[in-house]
Amino acid sequence: MMACPMSKQNTATDISERILFRPFSGMREALTFLICMVPGLLFAGLIWKEFFGAAAQGPFYLAAAICVAFGFLALVAQERACRQGNPFAGSLQSILLRTLGPLAGAVVVGLYFPQLHEHRIFQAFVCAYLLTLIVETILSVRLVRRWDR
Repeated sequence: MMACPMSKQNTATDISERILFRPFSGMREALTFLICMVPGLLFAGLIWKEFFGAAAQGPFYLAAAICVAFGFLALVAQERACRQGNPFAGSLQSILLRTLGPLAGAVVVGLYFPQLHEHRIFQAFVCAYLLTLIVETILSVRLVRRWDR
């Protein structure tokens, strides 16, 4: 038997287009980020409650939601830039969104809700930011490697 030569095709795109709806087909890493981080941060919020009390759980979830939203946006921006053929610009956009978004969120929450200082809102931002940064960095590297081929 003769083996058929394999045609070069981007199987990652083919699989994501078959599994996901058309508008979401290019956001594999961003959706993976959401799937990983939402349950992970819900669990981290329960641990946060054990250490700092029930009153600190709500501010932790607020900080986590802000960090997850900007991590998701960073991966979407990087994906769009990679599709346009400029992964370096996508990485820069991702870094800016990923860093400045949660920082601005922490400043705004601190200015407009000073009562949250008692519930360790800034510590919650640091914790949520570092947890989301780990997962977002891994997915960002995977995204650049996928488009670099």
